[in-house]
Amino acid sequence: MPTIAIIDGLLILLYFNDHPPAHFFTRKALISMRDFALKTVKS
Repeated sequence: MPTIAIIDGLLILLYFNDHPPAHFFTRKALISMRDFALKTVKS
């Protein structure tokens, strides 16, 4: 699935051949820079 843009760590994604109407998906992950632990994931 291609990434259309990355804005403040938020990925804007678009699926090929997905159902109409045209739409997009977003995903965001927060990762600690201290220990690289995954804190939260939102989709």
